[in-house]
Amino acid sequence: MARMSITEMPLAKVYPLLVSKAEKKGRTRQEVDALTSWLLGYTEQEIEDCLHSDISYGEFFTKGTYNPKGEKVNGTICGVRVEQVEDDTMRHIRQLDKMVDELARGKAVEKILRSGDEPANVDEYIAACPEEQREKLVQVRKAIREVLPNADEVISYGMPTYREKHNLIHFAAMKKHIGIYPGDKATVFFAEKLQPYTVSKGTIRIPWNRELPLDLIQEIALWCKENS
Repeated sequence: MARMSITEMPLAKVYPLLVSKAEKKGRTRQEVDALTSWLLGYTEQEIEDCLHSDISYGEFFTKGTYNPKGEKVNGTICGVRVEQVEDDTMRHIRQLDKMVDELARGKAVEKILRSGDEPANVDEYIAACPEEQREKLVQVRKAIREVLPNADEVISYGMPTYREKHNLIHFAAMKKHIGIYPGDKATVFFAEKLQPYTVSKGTIRIPWNRELPLDLIQEIALWCKENS
């Protein structure tokens, strides 16, 4: 019988192993949940609900709203260099493994979350990205600002964010794509128009070598404002 991939295993079986690893070293389930929330965007209650469902471990990662700052989690875990894992889902799984390993080794949650190196504003964020990415980031920023002129432009979850009372939409530079993060309701509403792109819960991935759908991004940003 073929060995089951970790992505196929039930979340309810795998996640308690992460918690157990932390608790054996005097850390808590709440701290593991905090790391998971930071990486995948789930609330503590959503994590609990998932644990009482039949969701697989792989689905838990693909349905989450991935924090681009997770790409700063690197190093070796179980003999694997995290940053060298090509498959997105497996890399994100290894990132959480690495974070929990750091927790078990006594590292403070704040340091694990790489909170000390966040850019102060969107100008700094774009300036810190590779030169070949900056033009498209500027285009996305301009497109969103045109339709959300009154929104506050801030850094939240380590990425450019547009907020009116609460977050409306984010964007971020990833290794292979620009990520647009309007939330899961928006990606469901615009599912037909988003067919040319890779979409998971609340996340739109636009490869760097493709033309930016700026009109669609603006339409989505306006929808987020009108339906917030």
